[in-house]
Order: sequence, then C-alpha cells, then structure tokens
Amino acid sequence: MDFIEKSKKDFVLKYNEVSAHFKASEIFNTDHTGVEKELHSTRTISFSGDKKTFAAVQSKNATTHSYTLQPIISLDGRLFETIYLCLQEQGGKLCINQIFTNVIRSFSR
Repeated sequence: MDFIEKSKKDFVLKYNEVSAHFKASEIFNTDHTGVEKELHSTRTISFSGDKKTFAAVQSKNATTHSYTLQPIISLDGRLFETIYLCLQEQGGKLCINQIFTNVIRSFSR
C-alpha cells in the first residue's frame, strides 16, 4: 500500500473514532472560495510580429482583487446562517449604503 492510501485509511479510522463522540449537528466543514470582481481573460490575440498587444478592462484594480466567501455546513446538512466575507476595500471601509445581516466581515489590504 502506498503512502497516500495508508494516509487516507489512517485518516478515516481516526475520523470514525473521534466523530463517534459527537452528533452530526456538531461536526462542521468549511472551505473558502474566491470571487473575482471582474472576470477577464488571460489570453489575447494579435498578429505575429506585433510589438504590443492591448486589452481593455473596466477597472484595472478589479482584475487583481477578489472577495473571499467562506460558508460553513454541518454533517447533518445544515448551512450556517452566518457566512464569512473578506472584502478588499480601500481604507478598510464599506460603502455606507451597504447593509449586511448574518455576515462576518474582514478586510485585506
């Protein structure tokens, strides 16, 4: 058995041993996902020999920054009402008109 298979089996055995002490509603899984402000292609097309190739985007800043969302779900299938949201906002401040409920917010710089 190779190292990865053994590691996988060891993890499952340990998980079954530990999780037996908890209800399904007390076991959680979470993962984050990045959402880009502006979708853009990393490819362009130009003629062979061109010295420069130009592209247009609505916001240069939006092509390099994204939001991060991190939902939490329990083993019994309940999605938490609160979600973690990390925003990249200049000065670390939200627009005054935005209203969030059940959201934990943080900012990156």
